[in-house]
Order: sequence, then structure tokens, then C-alpha cells
Amino acid sequence: MTIDPIVQKRVMRANRREAWQRGVAAVVDLGTSKTSCAILEFEPGLPERAVENRNIPSALSSYKVIGYATTRSNGVSRGEIRDIGKQTDTLRLVLSKAQRMARKSVNHLFVCLSGGGPQPFHVFGDVRLRGDHVTERDIAEALYNCEVPDPGHGREFMHAHLINFAVDHQTGLHDPRGKAGNRVSVDMHLTSCNSRTMSNAVSCIEDCGLTVSGVASSAYVSGLSTLVAEEQETGSACIDIGAGVTNIVVFFKNHLVHVSTLNLGGDDITAEIENMFSIPKHEAERLKTVQGSVMNTNRDTRTYCEFRRGDNSVGRITCSELIRVIRPCVEEILDRVAASLNSAGFPDVPGNSIVLTGGCIDTLDLEELAKQMLGQQTRFGRPLRLRGLPQAMTGPQYSSLVGLCLHAVLPQDEYWDFPDVQTEIEKNVLDRTFRWMARNW
Repeated sequence: MTIDPIVQKRVMRANRREAWQRGVAAVVDLGTSKTSCAILEFEPGLPERAVENRNIPSALSSYKVIGYATTRSNGVSRGEIRDIGKQTDTLRLVLSKAQRMARKSVNHLFVCLSGGGPQPFHVFGDVRLRGDHVTERDIAEALYNCEVPDPGHGREFMHAHLINFAVDHQTGLHDPRGKAGNRVSVDMHLTSCNSRTMSNAVSCIEDCGLTVSGVASSAYVSGLSTLVAEEQETGSACIDIGAGVTNIVVFFKNHLVHVSTLNLGGDDITAEIENMFSIPKHEAERLKTVQGSVMNTNRDTRTYCEFRRGDNSVGRITCSELIRVIRPCVEEILDRVAASLNSAGFPDVPGNSIVLTGGCIDTLDLEELAKQMLGQQTRFGRPLRLRGLPQAMTGPQYSSLVGLCLHAVLPQDEYWDFPDVQTEIEKNVLDRTFRWMARNW
């Protein structure tokens, strides 16, 4: 039986509150190269207060990490689950390790996905107030009046963020509830993704006997964990260069306003090294991770990298030769990132700063090249520190996992957080139709 995606999101919101009440939940980042898990323990009542206050420090103090684990993904390519059975086994393994450390079992799980080809949409809706002050019902009716586009065949909406409210002529409101006026309007940013990506992830989780309490885009949650408050307010981009994909998000006025994905990442660099020097994949990955760089120095022409070929013979190349393979791959990624940001109108955003994160930036010396290609306001970003998370999991490759922890406690208002007026309106129309037919026939 097919479940309506919006109904599914409302169920997940109810599951999230149930997870808070139980006091413990798991968060999982299903990445191309690794599957990471953290077990969160919520302090009684604090998650609810954090949501009411919309306060990040309060949210960070409302939970702690009591268990964690990470392992290599199996059956995932370009952020898409290709083999549900293999990835389900991987998920069971990482959950088992994390739960053993936490000494607690979990029933609820939050997950973030890097695949699905996210695409942005912007819509607008408004409504005349029923009374003198804005209520949740008024906001729900304004959302119902939005002309939501068709996301396309085989696609659905993963996020539906409310990015701006206006009451009469007063705009720029984050929460209009209780404001006096005659009319309320809302701007909504929608993020669509491949339906199969979502359903495969949900299937993996349910096969492990867990309840899905939330699904988020890795691009979005990486931005939450690496962009500081000022950057989110003035306008900044977060570029997460992962193994299979590169995710791009833009925040402005503390809201997500653009998201896109490039099917390029660290695995493409590894594949280029593998093909160029005819060496096994694991040796190419080791060369990239241990001795890879994009900046050439005089010393690199005299420094050698050794590797083993498939026949177990030893070969060696200079670091300069390795850099000549890596740099064009990185330049292609950054070129396409710059083109995506330009098409999104990012140069017109006041802040105009760029934060790089993801596993690739920790292994390659990208900072100087990134500043040359993307602008001087480019920096490396590491995620926020969480209570209980070990030092080994505070690197940029864990930005999505940390951001998902924050999203689990401090989710931004979305379409499905407000009353469902569509069913009620359709029922009233149907009732009026039947009454008219009864009177006239």
C-alpha cells in the first residue's frame, strides 16, 4: 500500500516527540563511504523547551552522546542505496556497536541521506485572517493556498521550510503567531528528492526493527552544524565534498534558500589515481589520503610515494606526479560548485562567504586553491562540539552526523508541522455537494 508522503512526514513528527518522551534515540548518517551512528540521550523536558525557544545553545544542552560507531558502507553508491540487504546488515552492525557502548536499546532513528538529487522550489501563499490575530489555523490555510509544483515523476518533497512570513505589510517575521493584522502570507522553500532514495532508506531502518522519526538531507544538516549563527543570518554557502557526491546549500536569514548536488566526490579522485597508475583501489585511496595534495612545492619533485601493484610488485612515483592527477579533479569539482552558486544568485547574497566541509577537505590541502577559485571569503568548517562525542568524530567528515543530532532536537518549522486543513476543506466541499444534490434531486 502506498502511503501519502505528507501523511508519512506527519507520522515521523509524531514519532520524534515519542522519541523525546522515551529519552533515547539513534541518529545515522548513511553516506557513500561510511555509515555513522550516534545514540542520543535526551534530558527530560529540554527538547520541548528548546523547540519552543528556538535556541541552539539550549538545544545543545538538552542531550548528550552516550554511544557511537562508524563502519564502511556496503551497497551504497553516489549516496543511493543500491543493495538494501547489504546496507541493512551494515546498519544493524553499526547500531549494535553503538547500543553496546550506550548500554541502552533504541526504538527510534533519525537518518540523513546524501543522495536523491535534491532540487529546490520556492512557493508563496496567503490568506485573510479569520480573527484579529494570526493563529496556527491561519498559517495552515496560507500554506494550503501555496501553488505547490509537481516535483516530477518518482520524486517527493523531503523538506518544506517556511522561510518568511508577512502580516499585512510587515515582512521578515520568523513566527507570526499572535500578531495582529488582516492578512498573513508565507514564503516556503521546498526540497524534492528521488522517492526511491527515501523508500530504500526507510526499508533498511524498518528491516532493523526501528521506527523512523525523521529523514533529512545531508546537505541541509551539514550547513546547520558548520555555519555559525552570523553566517546563517547574513548569507553563506556550505559545500560538503563527500566520497560520492558534493552537496551545496545556501543559508540566508537563518533559513535554507538553495540546495543542489553534484555527482562528483572523493571517489572520483581515487578512481583517477587508480586508472593513471594502474594500481588497486585501496592503494589509490591510501595515496590520496596519506600523501595527496593540490599544491605543488619544490620538495614534491624530490619526494617519492611507494605503492603496491596488483601483482604485489612495488612501484613509486613522485608526489609531484600524484598532485598532477589530483589537482585537475579537484578543480573540476570547484568549477562546478562555482557555476552552481552563480546560477543560484549567490554572488548577490550580502554575506557571500563559503564554508568547505566533508571528508575530502581533511585529506587534501584545498584551502589555498579554494580561495583562488571561489573567493577569499572561503574557510574550512568543522561541526559543533557535542557532549559525549569523541575527538575522533569531530572532523569535517562527521558534519552531517552532528547536524542531524541538532536537527533531531531543534527542527525548523515545516509544512507538516501545521494542522491538515486540506482534508477538512475537501470534506466540507463534498458535504456541500451532497446537500445541494439532495435539495435539487
